[in-house]
Amino acid sequence: MNISYLQKIKSTLYCMKYLDTFIKSAGSWMIAGGLFQAISGFGANVVLARNLEVQDFGFFAVVSSMIGLVALLVNSCAGTVAISSNEADFQGEYKSKLYSILLVELLLIVIISSALLLILNQMNFGVMLYILGTIIVSWSDFQMKFIERHNRFREVSIVETSSELLSHILAVIVLLLGFGVLALYIRLFFKGAIKVGFQVFYCKMPRIYIAKFDRLWLKTYFHNAKHFYTSGMLESGLERIIVLFLGAFSGVKETGFFFQARRLAIVPHQILQPYFFRILFNTFSRDDSYKSAFRELNKNMVFLLILLFLALVLTFTIGHDVIVFTFGLKWAPVTEIIYCLSGIIAASVPFELLKAFYQAKSVNMAKFLYFGRGAQYFCLTLSIIVSLIIGSHYVLILSVGISAGYIIGSMLLYYVLYGLVNNTPDSRIA
Repeated sequence: MNISYLQKIKSTLYCMKYLDTFIKSAGSWMIAGGLFQAISGFGANVVLARNLEVQDFGFFAVVSSMIGLVALLVNSCAGTVAISSNEADFQGEYKSKLYSILLVELLLIVIISSALLLILNQMNFGVMLYILGTIIVSWSDFQMKFIERHNRFREVSIVETSSELLSHILAVIVLLLGFGVLALYIRLFFKGAIKVGFQVFYCKMPRIYIAKFDRLWLKTYFHNAKHFYTSGMLESGLERIIVLFLGAFSGVKETGFFFQARRLAIVPHQILQPYFFRILFNTFSRDDSYKSAFRELNKNMVFLLILLFLALVLTFTIGHDVIVFTFGLKWAPVTEIIYCLSGIIAASVPFELLKAFYQAKSVNMAKFLYFGRGAQYFCLTLSIIVSLIIGSHYVLILSVGISAGYIIGSMLLYYVLYGLVNNTPDSRIA
């Protein structure tokens, strides 16, 4: 056998072993971080839910959705582009231009959000802090992308877990000091400020440079980012549309119940998403072999579905008793909504795992948008129409639509991906 061929095989096996070790090590840090974040968030949420009214959560959900929708519309996708770009892309002023385009995005968020909320007479001190927190968190999240690029997931986990934990603690302190509903709005500000502090003093972030960008560079940039933008807009837009629809037709109290139910339904997602999306997206992006990456996806998908099946069993057996005991009797209606949102528990993380693969192999992002997001928006639109025809039960009907969207979308995405892999003539990306 040819010696060079043997060396190639040996090199490939070494890379696979290194990749497997990296995934296990990084995965343990990210999943542990996600678990601590979920526990701290749940604990803080219990204290807030017991001391605040349901309507407070409903109004907060509506206002934060408005700000989020503005941020979504002007999103430059700079962070996603930074992760998916090759090392060769980071030549000259490329990184500085990414900072510049993010800065424009953040300025637009402040201006448009403030104007919108002033017009609607919903601006107050808490909302101002929330807008400022949105800006700081967006900036710090972008900074974290460069740490992720170098696979420093231990540092990522420490920074994100610490900022989440401390922001929840500070929000509870604000509540106990008598500032009431301000605790809901100031939490995001605390999170961003703490995260930036950790990045400066713990991660030793490099100096930031701003650079001008010309029309040709912008045209190329937005061409590369268009699928990421569309995907992000459709993903986050889904939640914003639902909350604003419920606020308009169902009232802030019912919206508050939905807000709390969704927070509980995404706990498995919060714990597992750091590994099953962020780390595997990084892994898939750097694996040139289409079929090798698909095998990695299948291995993780089987393990993931077992975990989520257990989560569903716990939800339907002890979920109601846990909610009433933990949050109080006034939150009992949340249980029925969570049952209707069980599709989030069962399929939101598999959906994210499939998204990681499609996004890493960006040539197939259009298929992800057509089949994945298409299924979600079809189910949501159908549920909105049904709820308007019936004229009641808006929250339950829309919750069923959300669940159906995740389940059907995941099934369609896997079916399409399976066909793509089987029809790929070689191991390289088509």
